[in-house]
Amino acid sequence: MSDLPPQPPIAYQVPTREVTADLSHLRTLSICHYVWGGLIVLLSCLFIAYIVIGAMVASGRVTLPAPPSPGTTTAPGSPALFGGMMMGMGSCATLFGWTFGVLTILSGRYIAQRRRRMFSMVIAGINCASFPLGTLLGVFTFIVLLRPSVKAMYPA
Repeated sequence: MSDLPPQPPIAYQVPTREVTADLSHLRTLSICHYVWGGLIVLLSCLFIAYIVIGAMVASGRVTLPAPPSPGTTTAPGSPALFGGMMMGMGSCATLFGWTFGVLTILSGRYIAQRRRRMFSMVIAGINCASFPLGTLLGVFTFIVLLRPSVKAMYPA
């Protein structure tokens, strides 16, 4: 046998109201990040219409309207250029929306796991630019994540 005295059992601590409220707020924030990120991804899919219309204009399936005055002419390659620009802008907007939506969902995942607090705060700051819902989510994320009791829940 060993010479060590027996250790007392680990005492169970009942969570305080503050801890219970913090856990509830973090869970709600996590869900809101999931929902907001999903909405961003879904709404950015609307820019696929720009890609489709741009491809149709560039291929010649859709013609552009005639110039407004009879003396004005268009350059010979302008429908293809215009279609290419529409496809490029639509692709960039779709890619940006999907990327930011996935990062917001990832932030919600990190909040649920109590990891990478600074990442969630950066995403919350970027969300503040999306008025009004993103601003609300960003501000409430800052309010909750900057509490000392919540900071203690995250690893150092």
